[in-house]
Amino acid sequence: MKDSQNIDPAEPRSDYGRYLVRRSGRRLSILETTLLIALLGLALTLGSSAFSDWRIKARVIDATRLIADARKELEDSCNEGQEVLESASPPTDSDPPEPDIAIPLPGHIRDIIVEPIGAIEDRARAGRISIVFAAIDDSIEEGDRLVFTADCRKGATDWSIGGDLPLKYRPNP
Repeated sequence: MKDSQNIDPAEPRSDYGRYLVRRSGRRLSILETTLLIALLGLALTLGSSAFSDWRIKARVIDATRLIADARKELEDSCNEGQEVLESASPPTDSDPPEPDIAIPLPGHIRDIIVEPIGAIEDRARAGRISIVFAAIDDSIEEGDRLVFTADCRKGATDWSIGGDLPLKYRPNP
């Protein structure tokens, strides 16, 4: 007979690698193993939702970087004191504005719409930049907008952020 067939129940087994073992050499009970798996599952669940929010926020920040030049142009026209555009008229529901950005857009952005100073009906010294998003996971729906509005004041531009994008994903102005 081989030694492996002569098993003495009083001696500890040499195959500890197959089981979860404490440092003291005692195996974990089924209750302890279940609690360990439950805590690991909870940590993974919380971590995955935080990672998902971080990923969506990164896409929104990426979109705001795409409009940096348009924001700069609006600020420059405010600071130069340009008068209200006489040819600009506010968009109507039957005639939506065309996208003004001529760069290829990433898949999570549908349109970027720039309304120059004077194009907003009730605010003669304001311009607006709208980012229209595609659906991202279950958090951002197709067509959700992030709207940057520039209010021209004497020598300065005040930016405000609006739209129907959830608040936790909106960047700071």
